[in-house]
Amino acid sequence: MRFIKNWDRVKLLDRDADVEVIRGICRDVEERIQHEDADEFIRVMEESFSNSICVSDRAAVYAGDDAHQTINELVKQLGMDN
Repeated sequence: MRFIKNWDRVKLLDRDADVEVIRGICRDVEERIQHEDADEFIRVMEESFSNSICVSDRAAVYAGDDAHQTINELVKQLGMDN
């Protein structure tokens, strides 16, 4: 799981956005996903974070034999590599 490091775009959309709260949520998610069952954590997110985070429907995706490279390319395309 990756989160952007530069939140300038968020501030462009909403200059009053509380970036520190967003960063805290990201840290919490990263920590919990490493130490908890992923399915259980996603269920908790769907039930508890409904006012602050929208969890998309899950779907299995075959990324091919070069999954690591494919994911890194997608991250770059989404601008999440900075």
